[in-house]
Amino acid sequence: MKKILILFTSLLLLSCSSDDNANSNPTPTGSNTVYFTLDDKLYSSEFPTAAIDNKSITVSDNVFSINLRIINDKGVVSLHLSSREKVVEGKSYRIHEPRYGDGFSASNDLYSSFICSTTANFQGTITIVKLDYENRIVAATFSYDAVDRKQNVHKVRNGWFDLKF
Repeated sequence: MKKILILFTSLLLLSCSSDDNANSNPTPTGSNTVYFTLDDKLYSSEFPTAAIDNKSITVSDNVFSINLRIINDKGVVSLHLSSREKVVEGKSYRIHEPRYGDGFSASNDLYSSFICSTTANFQGTITIVKLDYENRIVAATFSYDAVDRKQNVHKVRNGWFDLKF
């Protein structure tokens, strides 16, 4: 019986991980960080040689727009997320075809080799994790599928931004 108890305890300890309940995204502080995978390649403003360029953020009652570029030694990738509806902290929104007053739209431009956008058939979600007007911080998670002009599907996954506006 003692051996079974020791074996069970050992298996239990080995199966647990210290980060099982941890949030994979940091606490939003307005750190001006962005990261996401595009077609399984990670793009991050936190890489040592990376920087955010051409950052334009508008957050108001009827416009939510984030346009930025991540530049590093490999080139440039852009991210565009926009909506014409008021966004609320803690709420998730559909990312889809660009239309006024109905959710978000998204697009990416990778090193000018392709431009892809969400459509009625290629969609995703964005969740506003923090929207702090007083401290001017917006943070969100996002993922979506987008299509380029040649109808190639591009997958944006594990997206996160924590930005000052």
